[in-house]
Amino acid sequence: MLFVSDCFHCGASLRDGEQRICSACWNSVTPVRSGDHTLSVLQQRFSGSGTIDGLDAICYFEKGKLLQSIAHALKYQEVTSLGYALGCRLGEIVRYRTVDLIIPVPLNKRKERERGYNQSDWIGKGIADVTGWALRADIVRRRRYTVTQTHLNAQERLENIADAFEIVHPSSVTGRSVLIVDDIITTGATIQEVAAILRNAGASTVYVAAAGLAKLGEDG
Repeated sequence: MLFVSDCFHCGASLRDGEQRICSACWNSVTPVRSGDHTLSVLQQRFSGSGTIDGLDAICYFEKGKLLQSIAHALKYQEVTSLGYALGCRLGEIVRYRTVDLIIPVPLNKRKERERGYNQSDWIGKGIADVTGWALRADIVRRRRYTVTQTHLNAQERLENIADAFEIVHPSSVTGRSVLIVDDIITTGATIQEVAAILRNAGASTVYVAAAGLAKLGEDG
């Protein structure tokens, strides 16, 4: 990673110990806290599916705020060091868990070829370096192309992502505790699909970690 002296988001000079993003910008995000409406809805949704045992995230995705800038740069401007920075920050949050394997949500091969990388892999690398847990990006893969979920409602997302993933090395997760990593969680449809196949392959515990959550309305 190249040395950068100015904050990626606001342009202020970085102080000692700050990397890519200044403390003021990090402090400007809305952190995810226990009891938040969105977190509670997602936890209930995941618990109801019987596949996910816990969810952690850094902050909420808000238009014009830091996480939107990072997500855009990470996906479209090849600034992979920002994904790593998110992962390091997320690693400090999730390190209280007991985890054997970190599994990033895989991109469709077409998208990964176009982009040159999977942004969730870079978040996973940051988590791995902080926690010492093994990063395995080779266990789950997309078996078919799916359209972008951006403009789909919750039911359409579930239908779009159904049977989209497969386990490449089932024996690697049997009896293991795994952490699924994604950049932004909206309805959780993708995460639940990945969690389901990991459970079917024998994973003992499945946790989820994301850089951000999209805020849900009071109607869920």
